Amino acid sequence: MASRHWTIAYIIEKYARRPIRSITMRQLMNITSTAPSALIRNAEWLREEMAVRFAHRLCDFNRQPHIVALNPHIHQVYELYTSAFEQLVEFPPVRDEEGESSFTKLIEDVVASQGNVVDQMRRGVKDLKTICPDVSSTLDNFLERLLVTRISRRVLLEHHIG
Repeated sequence: MASRHWTIAYIIEKYARRPIRSITMRQLMNITSTAPSALIRNAEWLREEMAVRFAHRLCDFNRQPHIVALNPHIHQVYELYTSAFEQLVEFPPVRDEEGESSFTKLIEDVVASQGNVVDQMRRGVKDLKTICPDVSSTLDNFLERLLVTRISRRVLLEHHIG
């Protein structure tokens, strides 16, 4: 079990060294084709890009004080992000309509599983403020990045699903 944890940690760090490829709302709105080849291209881009984006957030979690990771609500979010990362990394390249369909099902599940992330983080921060008031001020930048990137990920994923 420990070796698997270290292997995943290594893969996360490897992906987190990649830059996040930004996309503007205009570019996103131009991706409206429902032609199979366009859906396949978009699915493959998302498969790679979402793994990178989840890796960046997981590294952010790992940089927080240890007491943050011990909080069960925050740890649950970390586990959700780790699971999504692993599923994306393990998913084979999207090369055909069947792969695109399977990938779309995967991201539907990812979006659904992360529906309560904001509430879980709110509960975790509330707990931390009670236990260790000083740590909550160090969480501000972390929480801002977490929430802003969550919105952008959901927009990208839901755009493909829609």
